[in-house]
Amino acid sequence: MNPDWTPICLVSRKDMPSFAADAVKGYKLVSFDTAKNKLNFANCADGQEELDCDIVFRDAVARCHSTARGQAEQGRLAQLWMERFGAEPPPLFDLNDTTNGAGLAPHLVPLFGQLWRESQARSTELMRELALLRGSFDQSQTAFSRLETFLHNSGGAERAQTVSLRPFPGHLPVLLTKDCPLEQRLPIESTGLSDLSFLIAEAPTGSGTLTAKLSLLESAQVVAEWAIPTENLSKGWVRLSLFRALGPDAQTPILHLDWTGSQPLKLAPSFRHPDIRFCATGSNAVLALSLWSYICGAAAPLPADGVVQLLGPQTLRWTIGPEALCNAVDLNVAKDLVEFTQWRGSLAVRPVNQTVSFVRIDNVGRPRLAHLHGGVKTEAVLGPDVEYCYGLAPQHKRSKQRGTLPKFLDGMTSDWLRLPPNEWAILHLFLAEPLKEVCDLYLMSRLVNDEVPEHPINACFYSLQGQAESGAS
Repeated sequence: MNPDWTPICLVSRKDMPSFAADAVKGYKLVSFDTAKNKLNFANCADGQEELDCDIVFRDAVARCHSTARGQAEQGRLAQLWMERFGAEPPPLFDLNDTTNGAGLAPHLVPLFGQLWRESQARSTELMRELALLRGSFDQSQTAFSRLETFLHNSGGAERAQTVSLRPFPGHLPVLLTKDCPLEQRLPIESTGLSDLSFLIAEAPTGSGTLTAKLSLLESAQVVAEWAIPTENLSKGWVRLSLFRALGPDAQTPILHLDWTGSQPLKLAPSFRHPDIRFCATGSNAVLALSLWSYICGAAAPLPADGVVQLLGPQTLRWTIGPEALCNAVDLNVAKDLVEFTQWRGSLAVRPVNQTVSFVRIDNVGRPRLAHLHGGVKTEAVLGPDVEYCYGLAPQHKRSKQRGTLPKFLDGMTSDWLRLPPNEWAILHLFLAEPLKEVCDLYLMSRLVNDEVPEHPINACFYSLQGQAESGAS
C-alpha cells in the first residue's frame, strides 16, 4: 500500500455540511451528486473542486449517510456506480445517530485495517509469483542454452559423418552378381541414420541396374529403396541418401544390394571380421562403408552427390558441404593455389592476377537445379579486392588441359562479385531454366588488377545450397 495514499469517503451532497463541519483526519471527504442520472464528484475540502471519476473509483473505500435523503442518494449512487464501472460500490455506513463526521472514525479504522491486511497478502502473493517467474525464466534460459548446444553439435543443415571404413588395398573385391544378392549388416544403430555409401572398385561393364534396400533387422521393415542404372555408376563411392533421418528406435540396419547386369559388380572390401554375421555375403570382410547421421526424424538438405530414395517426396534442396569442397579438383597450372581448411570449413582458391583461378566439383549440379548460393569471403585483413564467380557445365565439356575452363553457356555463370578483404557476402546463381542433366560446378576467383600481392590471397568459398524450382520436371 502506498504510504502517501489518501482514502476517499463518499457522502451525498445533501449530507455534506454535517460531515464537513467536523471532519476526521486520515481520509478525504468527497461529495457526489446523481442529478440527471450522471455521477459528479467534488472535494469537500477544496471548495467543491470537481474530481475525476476514475480517481474516485480507484481510491474510494467507504460510503456513509446521516439522513434519509442521503440514504436515497446512496441507493442511486450504487446503481450508477455499477453501470459506470461494472463493479460493486464501496461498503455503506449508516450514521443516522451521529450529527457530524466524527462518528465515521470508528467505522473506518477496522476498514483500513482490513485493507492493510489484504494489501500485505497481495504483496506476499506477488513476491511468490515473482519467485516462480524467476525460476521459470532460469529454466527457459537453461533450455535455450541446451538447444543452442544441440543445434551446434548437430551441424545445422549438414549431415554428420559418423563411421568411415576405408578400403584395404590387396584384398580381393566383393563380387555382386545377378544370381547372388548381397547383404551387409551396418556397424551402427539405426538411430538418426541418414546416408550410407559403399565403394565400387571397378566401373561396371555392360548394362544393368543396381537396386539397394535398407531394412531393420528387429522389425523386418524396409525403410528405403534406391535404383541406379549402369550409366550413373562409375568407379568410386555411391552415396545412398534418405530424405528423412531414421527415428530414435534403435535397431540393426541391413543393406541389401541386387544387380541385374551380366557381369559381376566389384565392390571394395574393408577389414576382415571373424564373425560371418558382420561380413558381406560371400566374403570374410566388411564392405568399405561411410555412414552419416542427422537429427532423428528430421530432413536436412540432401547432399549433392547423394542418390535420392525411391517413393520419397520431391527433392527441392541440396547441400554442397565441406566434404564436397574437400574433394574439389584443382585445375590450375600453378601449384599451391587451392587449399581446404577443415576448422573453417572453406575452400581457398587463391588468385594471383586477373587470370582466373578455379576448381571443379564433379557431378554436384543436379537435374532440376534452378538456384545456387553460398558464402564467399577473402580471409585477410589487408590486400587487393577479389572477384568471385560460380559456373556450371555438363560433364562432357570437361577440359583435359590444365588451366583451361570450359565454354559456359549463356546463363550458366553468376555475375562476378567484387569484395574487399575481410568482408562476407552471399554469391547467387539463378538459372533461366532448371538443369536437365548433371553438371559440374566451377568455383572461380580473380584479382581486380594485375598488382602482384605480397602474400597469398585466401579467396574462400563456403558451403553452398542448391534449390530446385518447385514443380520442375
